[in-house]
Amino acid sequence: MTKAIRVDADPDGEIWIESVAPIEVLSEKGAPFRIAIRARVGGQRDSAPAVWLRTERAEVPRLIENLNRALEEGRQSGAASFIRSVKVRAPSNGGINSESGDLCLAFHTTSGTELRLEVPYPQSGPLVEILSRAVRDAATWYEEHNPDKVGATHGLDCTVLDAEQVQIGEEIGARRPLLTVRVAGGAQFTFLLDKQMTEQLRSRRVRPTESEERRRQPDLYSPVADEIEWLRDEWCVMFAPPSDSDLRRGSAALRLLLIYDGILMAWRHHGFEGQPMVYAPDVEALAREQGFELRHASAVFGGGGRVDGIESSMVAIVKAYNPETGRGPDDDSGFAVKTTIVARDARGEYTTGPLHDFVRRPWKLKEYLRSVSLVRRGTSISRDEVVKYFANFAGGAHLDALGKGGTEKAQKRNELIAELKGNGFITSPRLYIDGLHFELLSIGQALGSSSDLLRLAARIRKAETPEELAAGPGEKKTEV
Repeated sequence: MTKAIRVDADPDGEIWIESVAPIEVLSEKGAPFRIAIRARVGGQRDSAPAVWLRTERAEVPRLIENLNRALEEGRQSGAASFIRSVKVRAPSNGGINSESGDLCLAFHTTSGTELRLEVPYPQSGPLVEILSRAVRDAATWYEEHNPDKVGATHGLDCTVLDAEQVQIGEEIGARRPLLTVRVAGGAQFTFLLDKQMTEQLRSRRVRPTESEERRRQPDLYSPVADEIEWLRDEWCVMFAPPSDSDLRRGSAALRLLLIYDGILMAWRHHGFEGQPMVYAPDVEALAREQGFELRHASAVFGGGGRVDGIESSMVAIVKAYNPETGRGPDDDSGFAVKTTIVARDARGEYTTGPLHDFVRRPWKLKEYLRSVSLVRRGTSISRDEVVKYFANFAGGAHLDALGKGGTEKAQKRNELIAELKGNGFITSPRLYIDGLHFELLSIGQALGSSSDLLRLAARIRKAETPEELAAGPGEKKTEV
């Protein structure tokens, strides 16, 4: 004899059925991938059909919100709270909700699932305080129950002393300034910054006081020192791809230093011999090392620059031998296409590797400018041609979208360079930058990080300073 199913009807005629465990949540194996909740009705036999509630995926978040609201209303009315302890490992990530600005923390649980917490940004400070107290209490408990390890965790708290890395950058899309802190153990937290905080955190050369400024003797080549130091302070610490304004400012700096020969004139004027050295990739040598010829390349970006902690060189798209067709790079069809990139994590100390001599080759300045920077459809383009392209043809120091000046030969070369815009990108999990823009940035970083050029800038600054000011307080130069 079958046990009766418990079914209640209210005065409005609505039917209520009591469900019993287990309750399962399943999803369809194919489109539209609806969600179904499966339960058994109180009083049913085990072999009886289950009751299903099926809903569209878009409605599930609303269902969860309604369930949470019902639990909260019950708690406020006197029902017991539900407390579920979940063991988690260290936070696996952290960030900012781009729509609300809330602090987000991601944890992996011991069961293998991921737990995501979202805390309103104004409450992030109290959250850190609560965590700090909890960590100290946990350390005390550990030491009391493990007397043989007393002192192993003493003083453990969430302080900047535990930080392994601190970065400042911009949120992609919203472009709000962010401070990212990676602490010991791999946890990472990201916080919004206001403009004042951003300015205080950025490292810039301190301007001299007004009294010192009046006593300075401007040097003929002070603008050269200005541009070298600007490249060092701004372009050598990029956390995000350069903006259009960054490119205009940078191309103007490179035009003064390279096209107008500012570096070499200042170098000779201040008594240096030979030429300054810069370090950058050797594109031709890298191509030989990787087994292809530049004449077979559709696009090559020499690179060597760093953005967001990633250093990238030799991004190339080249023809290659196709074993399926037996055709090679010299054939008009049937060949294969391969891509290459040389990249490293530049956040730590530099260590030499098998490609060190190719990606960090020392160049004399004039030799560096004549060396290969780009390749388009088998035609090599030098680094000084890239600088001229940005300064005179593609906007750069000017606001024109496209300039038409220069000789017919230069015009054709610039049009060839322009073909590379949008035809190659430097990418990583956190980076996406047009290859042509990255090439200009790489040239600027090679200059801004050159020890010879920084010595030149320091010599120019010294020439600006009167001797009694350079001697320091309490000292006076006397003639013998």
